[in-house]
Amino acid sequence: MMGVCSFFLSKDYDIPHMLSNSNFECPMRKGINYCVYKGFPNATNMPPLIPEGRWKLQAVFMYLNRYIMWSVDWYTSIEYINIFG
Repeated sequence: MMGVCSFFLSKDYDIPHMLSNSNFECPMRKGINYCVYKGFPNATNMPPLIPEGRWKLQAVFMYLNRYIMWSVDWYTSIEYINIFG
């Protein structure tokens, strides 16, 4: 568990790069629609040894650990290049 701005500004998973084409800013303000355009991570910052295949990442953002503010479903696939074959 961490704050929204702390999460989006962390270097883990290359989040600042993914948000480089967005209007995201901290602190977040009520009544503003935030969007991300062409957000994709740099693979070198991802955890190693994720198995190949199709994946879904679901992030749920809650207020007071009780109310869902929004959720994000991110679908991706992992494919490794065979450098030996």
